Amino acid sequence: MPSQSEEEFIDRLQSVPTGDVEAFCAQVWEAYGWEPKRLHADEPAAIDLTVTQAEPVKIIGALYLARTGGTTAVAPDRVFDCLEMRQVADRMDFHVLITDGEFSRDAWALGREQNIKMITGEDLYELADNVGILELLT
Repeated sequence: MPSQSEEEFIDRLQSVPTGDVEAFCAQVWEAYGWEPKRLHADEPAAIDLTVTQAEPVKIIGALYLARTGGTTAVAPDRVFDCLEMRQVADRMDFHVLITDGEFSRDAWALGREQNIKMITGEDLYELADNVGILELLT
C-alpha cells in the first residue's frame, strides 16, 4: 500500500518549492536507471533536468517542469516553451514536460503533435509509487 494517497501526493507536489520538485523528479528518473543532472533553470522555457542512459546506446532527454500555479491546467504556451528549447538544445533525444497538475486539452493536442511526452501529477505519482519513493518528496 502506498505511503500516501494520490490526492495527498499531488497536494504536496503543488505546495513545495520548484527546486524540491526538480530534486524529486531527478530521484524518480534515477530510480528507473537514468543519470539525472539538475540545471537549476531560471527561465520558464529552460530545461530543468537532463537524464542520460548510457547503455546499450547513449540516450539523453530534456525534462521541463510546468507548475500549475493555482490554475486548473497547464496551457499550450508551456508546450511552446518546450518547442523553443528543442530548437536550441544540443543532442536531446526526447523531451518531457512534467506538471504538478493537469494539461489543458489544447496542450495535450500540441504535445502529441510535436512528440513531447507529457506527465501529469497523477502520472508522476504512479512512477514514484512503482519504485517506492513517494516519501522522498520533501
